[in-house]
Amino acid sequence: MVFETIKLEIDAVDTVIKVIGRGPAVLALHGAATIEGQEWARGLADRFRVYLPFHPGFGESGPAPLICGMQDLIVHNLRLIAALRLDRPHLVGHSMGGWMAAEMAVVAGERFARLVLNAPAGLNHPDHRGADPTKIAPQDLPHYLAHRTEVAARYFPGGSLAPPRRSSSLRQRRRKARR
Repeated sequence: MVFETIKLEIDAVDTVIKVIGRGPAVLALHGAATIEGQEWARGLADRFRVYLPFHPGFGESGPAPLICGMQDLIVHNLRLIAALRLDRPHLVGHSMGGWMAAEMAVVAGERFARLVLNAPAGLNHPDHRGADPTKIAPQDLPHYLAHRTEVAARYFPGGSLAPPRRSSSLRQRRRKARR
């Protein structure tokens, strides 16, 4: 089975969605670096139709200079679901995508059949604060994300499986928005 590519414009943002499979819809939201890739979705393709959007400014989607934070990403994804005409998809999120999925479920839980979170970032409890990623040196980041850091390091800049670098990142846009 091969991935299809859907291209939509959502609020003036060119949004690319990879799709695979047949069956009930699953919307899967990637983490901050698309480290997990898309190949994992093949394992669900015989039972589900998996939609894998690239967030604005990530992967194959276009830049979104007006998106400045999580709330903007949530609105973008809710509009994406409407544009795709998905009726109560299962919602899956990994890392930053897990944070996003959890927030979407809080805001519009009735629009989803199930919620699955995989290592969600950003969900801090007052008694269990997460690390502040802005204070972590780049070379130390793999230690925060994986038990086997030699595996995680391959996906970071300079690693053998690192995705191509993009000039626009959410962190850069946030810095510019604060100025």
